[in-house]
Amino acid sequence: MRGDWVEVMPAYGRDYKSKAAALKDWRDGKDFMETSTRRYMSIRDAEREGLNVTIRYANLLKVCTTR
Repeated sequence: MRGDWVEVMPAYGRDYKSKAAALKDWRDGKDFMETSTRRYMSIRDAEREGLNVTIRYANLLKVCTTR
């Protein structure tokens, strides 16, 4: 569905100390993992599926949105 929200976390053991670093990798098309389904996704998948994304970073303690 268009406009649904999903939460993702960095994939492959990556983590970020800052919102800027997390958003840079998201916008650069790096893989993230959806927290509920554990599927890998990137900005391309989110745009194609019309999803809004929240990124967890800093050991999953902080969040930011991609908009």
